[in-house]
Amino acid sequence: MAFQVVGGALIVPLYFFCQLRWPAPQAPKRRIPISVSRVLLPSVVLGYVLPGVMAFNSSNRPLIENQLWIGLYQLFPLLIPTARLGLSRILDTVSPPKEYATHNSGSSHLVVLHIFTAFVSAVTRLYVAGGLLGSDDISLWDFFVPNMHASSFEQKVLVFLQFDYAIIMISISLWTWNYSREKSLSANWGLTMVTVILLGPGAVAGLARASCEWKCQGQEQSDGKIGHKVE
Repeated sequence: MAFQVVGGALIVPLYFFCQLRWPAPQAPKRRIPISVSRVLLPSVVLGYVLPGVMAFNSSNRPLIENQLWIGLYQLFPLLIPTARLGLSRILDTVSPPKEYATHNSGSSHLVVLHIFTAFVSAVTRLYVAGGLLGSDDISLWDFFVPNMHASSFEQKVLVFLQFDYAIIMISISLWTWNYSREKSLSANWGLTMVTVILLGPGAVAGLARASCEWKCQGQEQSDGKIGHKVE
C-alpha cells in the first residue's frame, strides 16, 4: 500500500497543478467514451486480479510484502482512467457543464499528466525487470518462456508480468482492429508491441493517451479556425 500511496501523492497534485495552469473547458458530454468504459473493468479483472491470484496464491512471503511488489507495477496503468472518471464527476458537480466557448489548449494538462505517468510506469517497469534479472533463479530466456511451475517469489513476479503482457497485447490488437480506419495506429502496432516488452504496458497506455489528447487538441484547434473562417 505504501507504493500506491506514493503513486497517488505524485500524480494527484500534478493533475491539480496542471488543471490550474491550463484550465480545461467543461464538456457537455461523457468524459470517458462508452467504448473505453466497456474495456476498463474486464482489463482490471483479466489483466491484474486473475494474474495476481495465479502468481501469488502459493507464495510463502508475508502478504504485505507481496502487496508492495504488486503495487509497484499494477497501479500506474489504472490510475489515469480512474482519476479522470472521479475528477470529472467532482468537477461537473462543482461547476455545471457548459458549451465550449473557445478552442484553446484545453487538454494540455492531460498531455503532461499522461506523459508523466508513462515515465513513472516505465521507470518502475525497468526497476522490477532489473531486479528480476539480478536474481539467481531467473535468466533472460525466462522472460520469453513462461514457467507455470514457478517456485521462488521472483519467478512468480515474472509469471505475473507475462500474464499481464498477454492481456495487454490482446487488448492492443483488438483496439487497433476496432480503430482500423486510423492508418497511423495500424502502422504503429509493431512499435507498440516492442514498447510493451521494453517499458511495460503502463508506459504504452500513458503514451497512447497522451497521443490521443494531443491529436484531439489539434483537431479542436483546426475546427475552431474553420468555424471562425465560416463566420
